[in-house]
Amino acid sequence: AVTFLGMRRGRIRAGKHTNFAPSNIPFLALGAWILCVGWFGFNVMSAQTLSGISGLVAMNSLMAMVGGIVASLLAGKNDPGFIH
Repeated sequence: AVTFLGMRRGRIRAGKHTNFAPSNIPFLALGAWILCVGWFGFNVMSAQTLSGISGLVAMNSLMAMVGGIVASLLAGKNDPGFIH
């Protein structure tokens, strides 16, 4: 489909590739929030069958989320369009 349709309109301006800004920031944030809540809930609830490990799983999941956020902020630090 990509080969048939080609590039998006406005992708090349004045002979240079341009980046598109996210189209809807609230929906972007809502989607990220839903993914985090679902992932956190899945990890913690799947550990409910093992006794005494739910707290450790919750902390590991939380630290993984924080690590991912910090890594993405550091990786996108030099990209002016990364954070709007």
